[in-house]
Amino acid sequence: MFITPETYTAMIGDAPEFNLLYLTYDVEAANEENLAAEIIGNDKVLTMVLQSSLRKTFSKMMEALDAVVLVLILSAVLLAVIVLYNLSSINIAERIREIATLEVLGFTDNEVSMYIFRENIVLTLLGALLGLGLGRILASFVINTAEIDMVMFGREVHFWSYLLAAGLTVLFSLAVSLIMNRPLRKISMVESLKSVD
Repeated sequence: MFITPETYTAMIGDAPEFNLLYLTYDVEAANEENLAAEIIGNDKVLTMVLQSSLRKTFSKMMEALDAVVLVLILSAVLLAVIVLYNLSSINIAERIREIATLEVLGFTDNEVSMYIFRENIVLTLLGALLGLGLGRILASFVINTAEIDMVMFGREVHFWSYLLAAGLTVLFSLAVSLIMNRPLRKISMVESLKSVD
């Protein structure tokens, strides 16, 4: 906040002591370090911070944060695929007699697939909706935790981010369903119905 010396005196009661200068200068980047050395060489100057060095530090910090976000996204993708794959495998293994019975009754391969994978579709849609809400809360927490005095992050999450997250979740669910469709079609009706529970 910037106020005039008169306002400071009126509010505080004492005359202000000036102990900080904000300088705007027109120097090329190559000569910036020379200017900084000259200014810091003055006995009355304790420290100096260049805006360009702050920008470089911030850029490096953002690059590191981008790497962390990428790792988190890849971890989330792997988790989604592994969980959906395991759920589908368990679902098929536990209901093998039921699947064989449906095939004996004349259900087509697509009807049997939809019967089995309908649960995954419902779980995916519910998970995506719940995840978007919880993800918003988690994003706010991470932003508030990662902020420092000199840097403030934006808190706006764009609508397309929500669409992208939900769309990728549905896409991975469909991919797992397609992968699990092959073992589902290879179920032997006769062997499955002969097996003892």
